[in-house]
Amino acid sequence: MKHIILKTLIAMLVLSSAGFAYAETDTDTNVTVETKQKLLPRLKALIEGKKEIRTETRADVKAIRIEAKGEIKDRREEAKSDIKERKEEVKGKIEEKRIEKLRERVENRFEKMNARFQATIERLEGLVVRVQSRIEKIKNAGGDILVAERYVNDAKVSLEAAKVLLISLKTTAEATVALENATTTRAQAKVSLSALAKIAKDIEKNLGSARKSLEKAVGSLKGVSTTVKTETKVQN
Repeated sequence: MKHIILKTLIAMLVLSSAGFAYAETDTDTNVTVETKQKLLPRLKALIEGKKEIRTETRADVKAIRIEAKGEIKDRREEAKSDIKERKEEVKGKIEEKRIEKLRERVENRFEKMNARFQATIERLEGLVVRVQSRIEKIKNAGGDILVAERYVNDAKVSLEAAKVLLISLKTTAEATVALENATTTRAQAKVSLSALAKIAKDIEKNLGSARKSLEKAVGSLKGVSTTVKTETKVQN
């Protein structure tokens, strides 16, 4: 009987210990679960916060890159603009010097041509006076001076044409010299110089014609002059 009671007590103690251990384990488990449940939101918020920080950091880095890229582009554009302005400035100065040289060249060329043509016209006009004087003498002596007079008239016409062209040459030269702005193109300058050259050529042509006409007039008077002198001696 005592033996049975002892076994029963031992069994009850074992069961009590097991129940207590189970209760303690269950309590620990509940505490762990509750702790995890409390920590999870914080951990999640921390992770989300890190994600936001990373996102913001990436956005900031991207913005900095874009800003730096834009600044570099702006600086490049400014540099290009400065280079272009300098090129235009240098080009403008070169163009101004070119036009200045053109003016000087035209002025010098016109002065030389004008002096030469004017001297030739004056010399030929003097020759016309001398030939006309000779014609009058031969005419008064009864000689035939019709051919000589025709040649002299031709010479006068050529000289008048040369004078008109000389005035035109002066006007064209002054207009060319007046090209003072840098917008004058080389083509325009070439046209002006070509116009001067053409007028000068026409003047030379007319002066040459006047000279030949006077030479022919003098030549025609030589035979008449000899004939008149011979006839005069015979009459005497």
